[in-house]
Amino acid sequence: MAELPKTTGPDETEREEDEKEEEPAGETVQDDNQTTTVRPDLSKMRTLQDFGYEFNQHGELRQIKTGSRFVFEVIPNDCSFNQKHYEALGEIITKYVFQLMETECNLQKVYVPVDATEKQPRTFIFVSENVLPVIHGEEPPSDKKLLVLIHGSGVVRAGQWARRPIINNSLAMGTMMPYIKEAMNDNYEVMLLNTNYNTDKGRVIPGSSSPESHGRYVWKHFISEWPGKVAIVAFSAGGYVTVEMAKTCEGFIDKVFAVGFSDSIHSLRSNVSSNVRDWFIKHSKNWVSSSEPLDTPLSYFDCARVSAGTHKHGETSYYSMESIFAYFKEMEAKAQEPDFVDDPAAADETQPKTWIRRRAEQCICCVWSDRR
Repeated sequence: MAELPKTTGPDETEREEDEKEEEPAGETVQDDNQTTTVRPDLSKMRTLQDFGYEFNQHGELRQIKTGSRFVFEVIPNDCSFNQKHYEALGEIITKYVFQLMETECNLQKVYVPVDATEKQPRTFIFVSENVLPVIHGEEPPSDKKLLVLIHGSGVVRAGQWARRPIINNSLAMGTMMPYIKEAMNDNYEVMLLNTNYNTDKGRVIPGSSSPESHGRYVWKHFISEWPGKVAIVAFSAGGYVTVEMAKTCEGFIDKVFAVGFSDSIHSLRSNVSSNVRDWFIKHSKNWVSSSEPLDTPLSYFDCARVSAGTHKHGETSYYSMESIFAYFKEMEAKAQEPDFVDDPAAADETQPKTWIRRRAEQCICCVWSDRR
């Protein structure tokens, strides 16, 4: 991994001088043992260095002074402040990941809605360079496959799968960087949705007021215009967004050749046509959190389900990546077979029906919060 960019912040000499100031930048508190601690002013902390952290050459978050891992408890016995500190650090990391998408992954930021000005509410997505002509209504230089990456719900934004593994493990485990690099090595162009970015300075963003509306907007204006085939990787609530796109977006079934879910919370049990339901039976697989070894088949539920090789929800995308790309290659090969039937209704006869008549386990579709 290339050396990661560092955010701007005061150097150690400046920090030492700050520590010598008579009036520290923050509120002084004492615990039960009369130990004095300074509660930092979070409003003045704008860089990783301000929080006393940096990412090392392995993409691991470490304390600058000690090299130690992230510590949640900044102020002893003050859960409220410690949570606020964690969330504030997370916001800085979100901006840092945005930077990595451009510097490390060579992606381009594209604002949506397409006609919004800087003064109007807008969000953005990330795309690889060869997707830009489609964004501008021009002919792309190639008709390579397009990989669309969709994160889950909560505080995460484009480029992230989950915040906790970024902070506690590494950038590789919690961000989309490994997927982006693997996709480019495998002849894909790349697009990252930003489904949770629904307001801009308190204003609702047209076309992106919700995760599913963002998905529909990006499909209509960008993905549907791509000349080649499309694959999707969707984590957690990103699976719900994917199903909504399949239900409402014209051309989805014809253009998308495979969907790799990672611990998706989608459901095909209600308000889904048989055509869409049958398509997912044939073209998708869900790698779910499980203590079983990677790729172990699990009980059928809406689509084929296998173990992601980890019981931790936020790490399923990382551990299942190689299997998901292998699945995409398998689906590509099937599509090229002379006797391959690309009619979901016809293909339904080859699929097991028992899952329709019984529930192998209780499915609890919860919205996964990305807190500590």
